[in-house]
Amino acid sequence: TKLLTIRGGILGPRVLDPAGVEELARLPSREVLLARVVGQASAPLYALAGVLAASLRNLVYVLQQRMDQLESQSEPAP
Repeated sequence: TKLLTIRGGILGPRVLDPAGVEELARLPSREVLLARVVGQASAPLYALAGVLAASLRNLVYVLQQRMDQLESQSEPAP
């Protein structure tokens, strides 16, 4: 059996040598590359959302503690 030997290729305006063609063949698919880009772009947004949610939880906790404190002060002693 004869094997196909690739001597080069063309990618846009670039001419590729055999090593360039092999490097191009090792690249992940378009879908995988797009998923990586979206994942890297969305990670900081998820981190920001987590920080904001934690800040809101802390604010609610502080307000609840203050309400409890004011209620206990306003109750008459037995």
